[in-house]
Amino acid sequence: MAQSFYETLSDVGDSLKRVRKHLKAVNDNMVEMKSMTHHGNPLCDLSLDQVRIADDLVEKTYHRLDQIVTRSGGGGADIAEKGRNTREHIPQKEIIIEKVPVKQRSVKGFVVTIAVLIVAVLAVASACGYFYDRARKFERLYDSANEMVSSGRDELNALNGERKTLTEKLTELQAYKDNYIEHFPLVINSIEFGNGRYDSAPSIYGERLYASDIYYVYIRVNYNGETSGNKTFNIKWYRGNTMLTGNGSPSGCTYKKDADIRLGENSQVLGGWGNNQRGSSWEAGSYRVEIWCGDNFIASKNLTVY
Repeated sequence: MAQSFYETLSDVGDSLKRVRKHLKAVNDNMVEMKSMTHHGNPLCDLSLDQVRIADDLVEKTYHRLDQIVTRSGGGGADIAEKGRNTREHIPQKEIIIEKVPVKQRSVKGFVVTIAVLIVAVLAVASACGYFYDRARKFERLYDSANEMVSSGRDELNALNGERKTLTEKLTELQAYKDNYIEHFPLVINSIEFGNGRYDSAPSIYGERLYASDIYYVYIRVNYNGETSGNKTFNIKWYRGNTMLTGNGSPSGCTYKKDADIRLGENSQVLGGWGNNQRGSSWEAGSYRVEIWCGDNFIASKNLTVY
């Protein structure tokens, strides 16, 4: 029976080794979980303390078990020695009575060991339950994050669709602008007139013109250039509804003028109409000039000759 008791103690010791090994794995997992997610969460700290307390209880149980085995082993040796020395004088019944206290002490230690083992198992179960709850919480957070990502992806797709539509409209507007600039390369802000000879444009514009003094009536425009490059302008002078023409006038206009257009605010002289004989080409009266770029009307202004 004593041998069976020692075998039971040996089994308990093996069980404690397995429990302690499991507690160590739980402790390592909790430390890793703490470093990855909680950053000092009090709940996580409490669970770690519980695992460490259970581990201390197992350690104490080891010592208690060693003491039980030591005491039991020592007592058994003394009883055996007494049995050998007094076999002829002491009845067998007395020897049995002598062993009873040792058995009672051993059973008491065994009960304590089982109680500690139960506490350790409960601590492990509590830690496992905690990890299960945390895992479920992380699962819910993961699902919520997936929903947010899906919603963000839908919004991004919608924005990409709007961006594509705007890009197409911008392309259309750019094509329209390019076509517009091709036909309307400048915006004329003002038109001024001046008197000068054929080979000498006037330096002064905007003064009153008298028919007796005129050689050529020059046109100067102040404009905003939409593009740059050489353009051909058709100049049309009218007196009333009659367009002024001469021997060298092209079809459909009084004369043509090629001019270099530049981007931004600039001014440009668009030639003159008259002759080198002073006072012979213009009469007093009202006139109107129209400026065209190809077949596109750009601007016009009236002129009074005195």
